[in-house]
Amino acid sequence: MTYAHGYEGKALLAASKEFRWPYAPAEAGGKVGLTRPFTHRGLGLLASAQLDPRKGVEFVAALNTEHRLLVGYCFRRRDYPWVAIWEENCARTAPPWNGRCQSRGLEFGSTPAPVTRREAFARGPLFNTPSFSPVPARGRKTIQYVAFLAQVPPDFGDIRDIRLLRDEILVLNSRRRPVARIHASGLAAAGLT
Repeated sequence: MTYAHGYEGKALLAASKEFRWPYAPAEAGGKVGLTRPFTHRGLGLLASAQLDPRKGVEFVAALNTEHRLLVGYCFRRRDYPWVAIWEENCARTAPPWNGRCQSRGLEFGSTPAPVTRREAFARGPLFNTPSFSPVPARGRKTIQYVAFLAQVPPDFGDIRDIRLLRDEILVLNSRRRPVARIHASGLAAAGLT
């Protein structure tokens, strides 16, 4: 779902539109692929993606192709059913951005978009998935997740899935073939394998 509030008059994406990852509806018409950053200078975006309800453990990952670095997070989907992707691409001209800032963020969380508590409560579930996660007064909630950073081979390709095994993180491509195996001790302790 694209962000309901646009992007201060400089939105790359149409507001409040459903889409299927990775192509979102553009404000100017057509579709925009969200896997490549900084394709439309002078515009910004914010969109939310619901993670696969059939999976118990999900992931978000980003690849720096220049340095061949993969950063990723794995977590229980029931804790974090949403990923928000946002981008500032020289759209905001006021300080401190001054029309020069290029930033991209991937945020996994219990809410699909950065809205007020009142707006989240009023909206309720989105796509039959909760859009917030309350913790009772004086309550506690402990969440486990795995974060990793790894260098990948030059012919790395794409990412279709990431799986946590007993002592390694397995990255699969669109053909479901392993493209990276990252040794990681202690994964079982996180309770996500």
